[in-house]
Amino acid sequence: MSREKLVDIANRFTAWISSHDLDPSTPSSFVSPNVVLHVPFPGLSPDFAGLLGQHERTIKATNDMKIVVKETSVDEANCMVTQFFEVTGTQTGYSRPPRPATHTLRARP
Repeated sequence: MSREKLVDIANRFTAWISSHDLDPSTPSSFVSPNVVLHVPFPGLSPDFAGLLGQHERTIKATNDMKIVVKETSVDEANCMVTQFFEVTGTQTGYSRPPRPATHTLRARP
């Protein structure tokens, strides 16, 4: 994939993350519905639905979030884009699953 196409996809993803657009058709134009999140968000499935759920949580928690991309690195050979960005906004809360009341740690003999 060309550098321009990779950067376009990354920029559309970043724009979606900083928007209030909850329509699943928007990210499906640049994220595969079969996506696997290797580090899933707590309490959410490691798939497209989990990505949408995290986006909804982010909107509720930070309704004035703004993302400014500071630097972009492109690896065309591996179809990979890394963006370094600054995020600003007011954190008004974050809904996450309840934590267990107690934790048990056991040492191996």
